[in-house]
Parts: sequence; C-alpha cells; structure tokens
Amino acid sequence: MNTNALAERVAILLATKCPRVYRDKPIDNPTFPFIVFSFRTVVSNPPSVDYNLFIDIFDNAGKSAREIENIADSIEMLNNHIIFDDILNANFMFESRQFVANSDLISAQAISIDFRIRTYQ
Repeated sequence: MNTNALAERVAILLATKCPRVYRDKPIDNPTFPFIVFSFRTVVSNPPSVDYNLFIDIFDNAGKSAREIENIADSIEMLNNHIIFDDILNANFMFESRQFVANSDLISAQAISIDFRIRTYQ
C-alpha cells in the first residue's frame, strides 16, 4: 500500500471540511481552526492493510466549540466513504469522537476523531 498516496487523499478530503490541514504536526502559529491528521498504526490484516487515522481539529480556547463541532460533524460523514481508482482501494470506517476541553490543552480546544481505513491491493 502507498501510505503517501493515501495521506494525500486524506488531506484533500479534509481540506473540503477545513482549509488548514496538516499531516503529523501543524506549522508554527497556525490560524485557527485547523486540522492535524496522522496514521499512528498500520496493521496487516490479510487480505487488507488497516490504517488507524487520527484526526484532531483545533480551535482557539476562547471561542465557542460550535465551529469545530460543525467541522467534526462533516468529517464524520466520511464514514463508509470509499476511494477506488488505479492507485487506491480504501474504505473509511468511523470509530470514535472525543472533545478535549481547553483545560486539557494550553491555548486551544480540540475534537479528536478516529477512523479505521481498510485498504486492499
């Protein structure tokens, strides 16, 4: 499986939900709200390879959570999304969502969303 090709597709999908999307870590002093995504684990599960996709949506701690909740809702709509073309065959499966209050972060609030992406060759 081509992890970078999958990451590029994930970034494109997430950019339709929020224009500021980063893989693994944000730039210094990013504009809120923004998304950071990463593949923390990849598991061979023949005949598939499963990617655990972690998505964090951040916003300024002083704002209402309404905007990131709306972004999170739109990302959850990717449940059962399928990519099927010459490069990828992938199925997105929503697993969990959690709000992280600004008391747990220094200067932001966040929503974490987890997906499993099952890919086939």
